This record gives sequence, C-alpha cells and structure tokens, in this order.
Amino acid sequence: MDFDFTSTDYETFDRARGDFLDDVDTWVTAGSRQGFMRHHVDLFLSWNFEERELPLRSLGQADLADYLLAWLPRNYLGEPDDARAICRSLG
Repeated sequence: MDFDFTSTDYETFDRARGDFLDDVDTWVTAGSRQGFMRHHVDLFLSWNFEERELPLRSLGQADLADYLLAWLPRNYLGEPDDARAICRSLG
C-alpha cells in the first residue's frame, strides 16, 4: 500500500489509512492487544503524514528515533509500561 501523499491530499490518505488499519486487524493474532496495535499504527501513520510530511518509503532510522523518542513521549497519554508494545506494533 502506498502512503506517499501530499499534505493537501488528506481524504485520499484517510481512506488508505483506514484500509490499511483494517488489514492490520486481520494480521494481528487472536491473543494480542488488537486495538492497541491498531491505535499505534494509526498514530504513526498520522505523524508521518501530518508532522513529517515526507513519503513513507523515505523513512529512516533518524525518523523513527524522532517519532519514538521526541514526538511520542510529548503526545502519548498512556502508561510508560506500554513503551515496549508500542515499539513492537511498529515492527
């Protein structure tokens, strides 16, 4: 699935994100925290589209560090114990 949209193409992005998250739901195993994974994949895709504003295929280690170590801690309202599961949900 292609997530390389311009920042003005929100409707197309939103539709592709919804389709992808539906696919995530089918990939998640029965015993896992399905809603948790979907939520964090959604947050990541939204961050990439709204904050980073670059094609997803150009994502690098520095971008992941920016998301996980800078943006997410300032914006996440969950528990600190969720950190490991958040990283796993992003693959």
